[in-house]
Amino acid sequence: KVYSEVMTTPLLNLLLTAVVAFFTIAAVSAREEINFDYAWRFTLGDPYQGDTDFAPICSQTPFPKPISGKFCDNLQRSVSATTKAECEANCCSQLNCSTWIFRSGTSVKDTWTAGCHVGQSSSCAQSDENWTGGQRSLPTDSPTPVSTNNRASREYDDHEWELVNVPHDGIVSGEYDKDLPGHNAYLKQNTTWYRKHFYLPGDWQGMSIWIYFDGVFRSSLVYLNGDLLDYHESGYTSFTVRLDNASRVYYGLEEQSMNVVAVRADAAGGSGWWYEGGGIYRHTHLVAADRRHLIPDSVYGAITVEKKSNVQSNGANRPSGYRAVEAMFHGRVDVVNEALERAELKVQFALYDDEGHAFA
Repeated sequence: KVYSEVMTTPLLNLLLTAVVAFFTIAAVSAREEINFDYAWRFTLGDPYQGDTDFAPICSQTPFPKPISGKFCDNLQRSVSATTKAECEANCCSQLNCSTWIFRSGTSVKDTWTAGCHVGQSSSCAQSDENWTGGQRSLPTDSPTPVSTNNRASREYDDHEWELVNVPHDGIVSGEYDKDLPGHNAYLKQNTTWYRKHFYLPGDWQGMSIWIYFDGVFRSSLVYLNGDLLDYHESGYTSFTVRLDNASRVYYGLEEQSMNVVAVRADAAGGSGWWYEGGGIYRHTHLVAADRRHLIPDSVYGAITVEKKSNVQSNGANRPSGYRAVEAMFHGRVDVVNEALERAELKVQFALYDDEGHAFA
């Protein structure tokens, strides 16, 4: 069950731009957080050798709505798919892809339009007899991730993969191609693979454990010891992946207790006109918490000023901005109790000014 606590308190002489709130829970063990950035194994691209790699995934007509003679807007060009079959398979293998269209062409004009285009589109109204394709609804009934050639398994031999630390941009290690879009630095928006070997302390058994990803670009699949745990769509938002409730998770420092987390990130379909890169491009954290803990990213604080007359300029001798003579702080935090027994939890709020002094 999730518990929420809201606090409202009047604040005097409060800098609106420098409020920091700290929250603690009494009577629970301290949360442990470990820097998870080091010693990842990396390789660029999927191990595709042709249409046969997609056959087990896309053999049962996954796109029930055919597209004929129509061009669909807002799709991403896939330069890796050079045939109609590869284009369909490319879209089918992406959990976030609902539409694919393809047409062949060799003229100069065709350089930027012909080929494979995949993604999500709400408009396929433009008539063009040269296009063919298909659509499906999202989410799919039973989405199947791309064939990994056992890359996600615990036993896979990754010793020849590059050893990297994150944050890391995997796309920049690809080959430049003058025929690719310049805003992507003439680099293919490829898939990236990361694997990390690690151990969980024995005394963590019975705790809530997760990996916190600050950001992975773009759509990502996360596996633990070969089991798919999570799919995250956005490349610009953080997310957590729980480990303790996985089917296969091992504790202890013995060799047979080693765990392997694998991340597959597909950089295609980015929204920026700038170079976005791809891979685990932000920090990662391994976290262990008591069964009664704050839900990640659940802390929220807001300030309201009831009277306009309470807002005053900071003046020439202070940083730019405004100062509230009196304001109201509204705090909220979500707490979850995953233990087997009921518990009374106390949430404490502490507020600090811009100089680090507690005042409430």
